[in-house]
Amino acid sequence: MCRVKLEKLAEWLILLACSVPLLIITSYSLKYRVTISTDWFEIIRTTNNAGYMYMLFLILILCIVGLVPFLNKIDSKSFLLGGLILFLIMGLYITFNADTYLRPADPKYVLDAANNINNGNYTDLEKSAYLGEYPFQLGLVSFERVLLKFSTNIAFFYFINLVFTMIIMVYFWKISKSIVAKNSVQNIVVILFILFLPHLFNILFVYGNVLGYMFLVLAVYFHLKTLQVGNLKNYLLVIIFGALAYIVKNNFEIGIIAMICVYLTRSLSNHKLFLMAMTLFLVIPVSNQILSSYYTKITHSKIAMNQGIPKNSFIVMGLQESGNKAGWYSSYTNKNYKKSGYNTAEAKKMAKKDLEKRLYFFKTHPEDFIKFLNKKYSSTWGDSMYQSVWIGPLATWGGKLKTRVFRAIYAKNGNSKTYYVLSQLSRLVNWLIMSMSIIFVTFNVILKKRAINNYVLFALVFATGGFLFHTIWETKSQYVWQYVSMLIPLASLGITRTSDFFYKKLAKRIRA
Repeated sequence: MCRVKLEKLAEWLILLACSVPLLIITSYSLKYRVTISTDWFEIIRTTNNAGYMYMLFLILILCIVGLVPFLNKIDSKSFLLGGLILFLIMGLYITFNADTYLRPADPKYVLDAANNINNGNYTDLEKSAYLGEYPFQLGLVSFERVLLKFSTNIAFFYFINLVFTMIIMVYFWKISKSIVAKNSVQNIVVILFILFLPHLFNILFVYGNVLGYMFLVLAVYFHLKTLQVGNLKNYLLVIIFGALAYIVKNNFEIGIIAMICVYLTRSLSNHKLFLMAMTLFLVIPVSNQILSSYYTKITHSKIAMNQGIPKNSFIVMGLQESGNKAGWYSSYTNKNYKKSGYNTAEAKKMAKKDLEKRLYFFKTHPEDFIKFLNKKYSSTWGDSMYQSVWIGPLATWGGKLKTRVFRAIYAKNGNSKTYYVLSQLSRLVNWLIMSMSIIFVTFNVILKKRAINNYVLFALVFATGGFLFHTIWETKSQYVWQYVSMLIPLASLGITRTSDFFYKKLAKRIRA
C-alpha cells in the first residue's frame, strides 16, 4: 500500500513539474504571432496575435466540443479510413507536384554522403568533411543508403515520408484507443492529426524527421503495451523502435528518456519495470557503438560517434544571439571546430571557455538573460507552421512552383494570402491542442486526483524534455513540432472530457 501511495506521489510531482513548461509554451503561442521568412536569412518577425483570433478560437472550441456527441456515434475505424484516404489524396498531390530540388543544406549533404558511401567513396567521413563534423548523422545516412537502393528520385523520398506519416496517424489512433476506447476520442485524434499542418508539409522534408518520429511513436505504442500486458515481445519492440528512432535522429533520445521516466515511476509499485528502465538506458550507447564499429570496419579507419563538433559547442551557439535570432544556427559550431584544427578535444576546450564567458554575462546581466529567453521562446514556439513550408520547394532557393496551389502557398517569401490563412488556421489548431491538453491534465489529474494515464505522463515528460533541451541547445521552430504533435491524444481527451462536462450540466438544467 505504501508503494502505491509513493507511486501516486511521484506521478503527481512529475505532472506538476511538467505542467509548467506546457503552460509556458502555450502562453507564448497564444501571445505571439511569429512569421519566419522562407529565404536563406530566415528573418523572424514577431507581433502580438490579433484580437479576432481569440474570438475564432472560442468559436472553434464551442464547435468541436458541441460535435463530440455526434462524433461518438461514428465508427472510429471507418472514420480513420476516411481520414487516411483524405490525407493520402493531399499527400499524393504534394508528392507528385513538388519540385525535387534539394537546397544546399543538411538534407542534401546527408543524401549526397549516403550516395557517395554506397559508391565506395568515404571522403565525407574525413575530419574536415560533413560527416567528419557531424558523425551523429551516420544513422540517418545508413537508412538513406538503404532507400537509395530502391530509387534515387527525390519524389520517392517524399512518397516514403507520406507512408510514414500515415503510419503515425494509425498508431496515434491505436494509442488513443488503448487510453480510452471511445469513438469520439479516436475520431478527434484523426481530425487534429490532419489539421496539424506540419504533418502534411513535412512530407517534403527529406531529413529523417518523419522517419525517426514514426519509429518513436511505434516505440511509445509498445511501451504502453508493456505497462498493460508486460510480455517480452512488446518490450523487445520498445527497444528496437526506440533504438531506430535514436539512430535516425539523436534528438529522439528525449523520447527514450521519457519512457524510462514512466518505467521508473511505475517501478515504485512493480519492481520488474525497474529492469526494463535500466535496459532501455543501454539503447543509446549500444546504438552508437554499433554504428561506430560498422563504419570503422568498412572504411578501415577509426570512426567514433563522440568525435567531430563537440556537444558543448551547440550549447554555446544555443545561448548566443546572431542578428535578431536568439539561439538559432550561427555557424559558431563549424567555425570553432575549424579554428581548433578539426580537433574535437581542442574545440571542446575552446567552447568551454566561450560557454563560461556567456554564462558569466547572463549572471551579471539578468535582464538581458530574460530578454534572450523571451526572444528564443517566442521564435521557437510562436511559429504555428514550425517552418514546415520553409523546407519545401521554394522559388527563392531555386525550386520551381509547378502548380497554382504551390504558387499560392509558397510564393512571395511566405507573404501570400494563402500562406497567411493556413498559418492562422494552424495557429488555432495549435492553441486547441495545447489548451485542451492543459484542461485534461488539470481537471482529470490534479483537481480530481485520478490515476494518471501512462501516455499522459509520457507526453508531458517528452514535451518538457523538448522545452528544456531547446532552452540551452540550438533552436529553430522546425525542431519542435513533434512535441506539440505528441500532445494530440491528450487534447482529444481534453475535448471529450470538456464536452461531457458541459452536456451533463446542460442536462441537469433541462431536468431542473
